[in-house]
Amino acid sequence: MKLEEKFVSLRKAKGLSQMKLAEMMNVSRQAISRWEVGSAVPSTDNLKYLGRLYNVPLEYLLHDDAPEPSEVVAAVLTENSGAMVPRKPLRQRILIIIALLALSIGIISCIYIHKNQEDAVPIEELTDDADWGSSEADEFSLDW
Repeated sequence: MKLEEKFVSLRKAKGLSQMKLAEMMNVSRQAISRWEVGSAVPSTDNLKYLGRLYNVPLEYLLHDDAPEPSEVVAAVLTENSGAMVPRKPLRQRILIIIALLALSIGIISCIYIHKNQEDAVPIEELTDDADWGSSEADEFSLDW
């Protein structure tokens, strides 16, 4: 049996639609369709996931002449289709990374601001006109 035929039969035996499987794997439905037609091959990570999902060894998926282990097929047929935990969506991982980066930038900014405030002179200590800069009223001319 060819790889694409195995994908179709295992998915149907598991009771999954292409859409549901795509959601579980965080890929498009078209990717699942291409795998099942044979126009594309899933990545190694996706093959591992499918092997765990369908409870079959990778050797069975990768070799066309591999015999169908009856106990594996029986386990696939009797196993609950919701038992496999879907992958975390890629968007969720990206949002977590962005949140951690924003938190890190915020902490570094607070440390930088706090460090610069230690060098600043409080306004109460500024009593001389020299501290504020000298400007006399005579220097300004207001001609209307």
